[in-house]
Parts: sequence; C-alpha cells; structure tokens
Amino acid sequence: METSRRAYLVTGDEAVRRAHLRAETRATRGVRRVRRLSRPWVELSPLADRVARQYQAWVRTGRAELAVRRQVVERIPSPFRAMAARHTIRTSSRPACRWSGAIPTRSSRY
Repeated sequence: METSRRAYLVTGDEAVRRAHLRAETRATRGVRRVRRLSRPWVELSPLADRVARQYQAWVRTGRAELAVRRQVVERIPSPFRAMAARHTIRTSSRPACRWSGAIPTRSSRY
C-alpha cells in the first residue's frame, strides 16, 4: 500500500491510485478479521485493537496526503494539466542502472 500511495503521489497515475484503494480495502478487511479472531484471547485482543487503531491512523495520514495532491493538481490551470501529465515521472520496470557483474576496485572509473 505504501508503495502504491507513493507512486501515485509522484506520478498522478489514476491506475496506481485505484490499485492503492483496492489494497487499502483488502488490508482493512484483514485488520477487521484479525480483531474478530483475537476476541477469545484475553491478552491478544487489546494488542489487536491497538494495531487496528495504529493502522487506521496510518490510513488517515495517507488519505490526507492524497487529498493534498488532488488539491494541488486542481489549482493548476487546465491547459497546463495536460502538459504536466505528459511530463510526469513514470515508474518503469527497468532498473535505474545495470550491474555488470564486475566488482569495482580502486582503479575502476565511475
């Protein structure tokens, strides 16, 4: 979830935002399930509740970050939005650099 949130904040790609929302929904269901299943254990239940509260606080922070990004984008005049979208950094499946397999030595040039 964190990765998809950051990717959306950087790229503005709506597909990434939708993926983030799907992941958030799945995680929220999982947290609820853990809380429900922990009820029979007296010592585990408060811990599960605390984790759930911390998770919800983290989700609220993420939603605030996404809301700020949307507000900023909405302030951009519409002719410039298309131009900004074309020049937005996109993520790539290719690595930023390739390792040749050679181990650098002091005499190696970078």
